[in-house]
Amino acid sequence: VQRAAHHGEKSALTWAKGIVGNMARPPKGNDRKQLEGAALGACDIAIANSYYFGAWVTSDQPEIIDMSKKLGVFFPNQNERGAHMNISGAGITKHSKNTAEAVQLLEYLSSSDGQDFYANINHEYPVNPSANVSELVKSWGHPIKEDSIAVEQLGKNNPLAIKLFDRADWK
Repeated sequence: VQRAAHHGEKSALTWAKGIVGNMARPPKGNDRKQLEGAALGACDIAIANSYYFGAWVTSDQPEIIDMSKKLGVFFPNQNERGAHMNISGAGITKHSKNTAEAVQLLEYLSSSDGQDFYANINHEYPVNPSANVSELVKSWGHPIKEDSIAVEQLGKNNPLAIKLFDRADWK
């Protein structure tokens, strides 16, 4: 999605074909399965959300911790536009019966204290710049350069990205 927005459709298709051409196997499973594949040598790299890696590093299962020691975190495009960052959103439904309480919850979750708590237990970069970054997350690189593309562009370019990956023979 970002490639198309930043560099155009032709560049995005070339990039998508490169991704598909370099796959060790057809994609299968979730983020954890991708990490497992890399840790067990099925591939050299895996694309996964970094918080799943954090869950592995802090796991209470020795075999998961052992696999995590074979992996590291890499954020692409740090010398260019920055890395894609997933966002989590929250809202209040139109017919909510507890609107005041819902607003309080959202205000807490987005506050420094709420972000300190949530980002630390979930191994994520906090969205609130006043919040603390956990030592584990700092060890992956902090600060990281984030792609500044507007969220609206992601939605606008998503159908194109799907079409381009179809043309690139993504399975």
